[in-house]
Amino acid sequence: MKKVIYTFAIYENNPSFLSFTLPTIIAYARSVGADFKLICHRSQINDRYPRSEMIAKKGDEKPHFYKLYALEEFLYSSYDKMMLIDDDILIRNSALDLFEMHKDGHFLASQHIDQNGINYLAMIEKEKTDKLFLKEILQGEEHFLSGQIRNIINSGLYVIDKNTVNRLMVSFKGQIGDYTRFGWDDQGYLMEKLSEAKVPFQEIPGRAQANPCREISDIEKNTTKDRNTDFYHFNGLKPLEKDVLVNKFFHDNHEFFCVPVVVTGKVQK
Repeated sequence: MKKVIYTFAIYENNPSFLSFTLPTIIAYARSVGADFKLICHRSQINDRYPRSEMIAKKGDEKPHFYKLYALEEFLYSSYDKMMLIDDDILIRNSALDLFEMHKDGHFLASQHIDQNGINYLAMIEKEKTDKLFLKEILQGEEHFLSGQIRNIINSGLYVIDKNTVNRLMVSFKGQIGDYTRFGWDDQGYLMEKLSEAKVPFQEIPGRAQANPCREISDIEKNTTKDRNTDFYHFNGLKPLEKDVLVNKFFHDNHEFFCVPVVVTGKVQK
C-alpha cells in the first residue's frame, strides 16, 4: 500500500514554529512508511486538475481552503491512502500509526469535544462550547453526519483512502459558499461534502490529538504529560503566538520529540 502525508505551509514570511513542527512530521512520515509532501507555495497547486482553480481561488481569500487541494491531487496520484497534518502540529516519538487505524471507506479524524464532554482542541471559552455541537448548529436540519458525530470535526489531522476520495470529490462543485455556522469555514465545507457523499466518520481516540494551550478545568485531563497524546495541535492561535508557544513547549518537553542517540564501544578520534 502506497501512502502519502500532506502538509500545507503557505506564508508570505515563514513563521519560526515550522522549524520545530516540520521535523516531527517528517520523522512521523518515515516511521509509518509514508511519503511526505510539503505544499509551501501557491504555484505548487497544479491547475491541470479539474477542481484546482476553484480551490485555489477560495484559498486566496481564506488560506485554510488551500488544504482541500491535497484531496484533489491525491485523487489523481498513484497513492492508496493519504493523511493531512497541519503545519502547527508537534508529533511525539512513537506516535499512533493512523494509517493502520483507518478503516477503508471512512474519514478518520478527531472531534473537538470527546464523548465525556471534555474539550481537547478548541480554543474557546467553556460557556461557548455548545456552539460546536451539531444539534445546536443544525437546529433539526437533516444531515448525514449528525447521526455519527457530536460536534465539529478537526480537519487538521485526518486519513482517507482513494475510493472514498473518489466518492467525496464528486460533490466538490460550484462556488464555495459561507460555512461560518460551523465555526471554521474549511471544516464546515468539508463536513458538508462528507455528508453529501455519505462518507461514514471514524474517530481518532480521545486525547490522541489535543491542544496543549486550551483552558483546563480541575476535572479535565492535562494532556501535556499524558502518554495517550501523540499529536499536539496548536490550532486557534495567531502565528506569532505559535512561534513563542511551540518553541517553549518543544524545549520544555524535548524528550517527547528528540530521539536519544546511544553510542556504544569506543569512539575514534
